[in-house]
Amino acid sequence: SSLPSSSPSSVPSSSQPATDAPTQWGVTIFEEDFNGESNKFEGGRIRNFGYDGTKSILVKKMQCIISTGIDITGYSDIKVDFVFLGRNLETTDSFKLDYCFDSSYQWAEGGNWTGIQNKDWIPETVTFSTIGESEVVIRFKVDFNDEKKKIFTDNIIVSGKLGLPSFSPTDGPISPVSPTDAPTQTPTVTQIWESIFSETFENGKGEFQFGQFEIVDKDGNGNSSIRIKKTTFARTDWYPALDYSQLKVDFVFLGESMEPGEAVSVDFKFGKGSSEWNEEKRWTFGEDFENGIWYDASATVEMFERCKVQNIFVHNRFKFRLKGHGDQGNDKVYFDNVTLSAITE
Repeated sequence: SSLPSSSPSSVPSSSQPATDAPTQWGVTIFEEDFNGESNKFEGGRIRNFGYDGTKSILVKKMQCIISTGIDITGYSDIKVDFVFLGRNLETTDSFKLDYCFDSSYQWAEGGNWTGIQNKDWIPETVTFSTIGESEVVIRFKVDFNDEKKKIFTDNIIVSGKLGLPSFSPTDGPISPVSPTDAPTQTPTVTQIWESIFSETFENGKGEFQFGQFEIVDKDGNGNSSIRIKKTTFARTDWYPALDYSQLKVDFVFLGESMEPGEAVSVDFKFGKGSSEWNEEKRWTFGEDFENGIWYDASATVEMFERCKVQNIFVHNRFKFRLKGHGDQGNDKVYFDNVTLSAITE
């Protein structure tokens, strides 16, 4: 019996429709069925459940999977074929395929599917012009609000069309334009920080569900904060990273019984399976703070530097922690009003 299909939403103007180049599709330049030892996608989880093999890749919550760079030199158009299956989805839940050229990470939407029928493998195809570029990266992305909602993807095949290029040179040289006498002025672009979350701990741990800490009323005024001792920490869960160029953590903190050389830090971890914590910023007692005073603090992270390796994004998620660096049980640090913000590029 034929497989059911779903229809993608309208493609935004940022995407490039396939050309009418005469050559037929058929040149396979990239494929992944997740049954081998290697995996050409970062993110998600391989599961022993597949379309016509034994495995597929699972994404849920706010996760995505992103391919390695695919060489498209000489191709006028690209076609992406794949199958996917949803579980526990509602009609408004969406599944997207995005693409970008030459590791620019300026994503264009290739397809957006809603009204997905659960428990059926659905075949889909997305085509777009290469506009003369030499490399493409593809991304499958979900934005679910429930851990039980899942998408399995399998049999991803990228084909190229070796037809005429989809762009044409101009008919002749462009006549020079004489400058005007009016002075030029470079416009000022203001970057806007978008809040991901703001946590005051009035309703418990909130976004900080991991670590060893306590919820306390430090000043006895009914306002809650978290307290860590010695070298303990409070940590968030994973968040998706690829759309962000910068992250910023703002908070207030107060030290108690801290001594010279002891400190407070904001640490980040990036990517699947990474065991390395990166200390992004440290505040040292006697230099940056004294005991008994609430201080405003902020740490900024350049995501392109942290998530890119050899010009390819290899990490698509992050988490962070607020950590103490004391050596005795009475060394304490209190944190409150923690805000995580981002700038999207």
